[in-house]
Amino acid sequence: MNDKTVKRRLTGRHVLVMVLAFFALIFLANGAFIWLALDTWSGLTSDESYAEGLAYNDTLRQAETQAALGWQVGTDVRPLDGGHMAIELELRDRDGSVLRGLTLEGRLTRPTAAGLDQALAFVAVGDGRWRAELVAPVAGQWDLEVEVARDDQVFRLRQRIMAP
Repeated sequence: MNDKTVKRRLTGRHVLVMVLAFFALIFLANGAFIWLALDTWSGLTSDESYAEGLAYNDTLRQAETQAALGWQVGTDVRPLDGGHMAIELELRDRDGSVLRGLTLEGRLTRPTAAGLDQALAFVAVGDGRWRAELVAPVAGQWDLEVEVARDDQVFRLRQRIMAP
């Protein structure tokens, strides 16, 4: 055999180094994922989860009362110029007639980050439609929360929307 045809053989030392390097890479990747997970989201969705749990039966009764109203809500989200967006709601009763005498209170909340929530000021634009304009701080998924009230009747809407 000449020197050019000699094949290099793996020794025990080479195998040990490769196995240790493999596991070091796995530990490094897992450590990075753990650090990112702990640094990006606290996991806390409510500061009052215990009280909300105790009020669960009340929440079910409110949902039944709301379903009995039969109100229908259509949602439309549109981008506007200059980074603005418009959220438009169309409110009808169970027969499709326009609901009158309403007051609306709304919020836009970010499901994964605290501190970006925005209050919405809805204005009636006619024919059962209400509109709010705003600038979403970041594009992506948001939770639209609207409370519609008329006399002693209350309808709560919670819907996931995409902000442009």
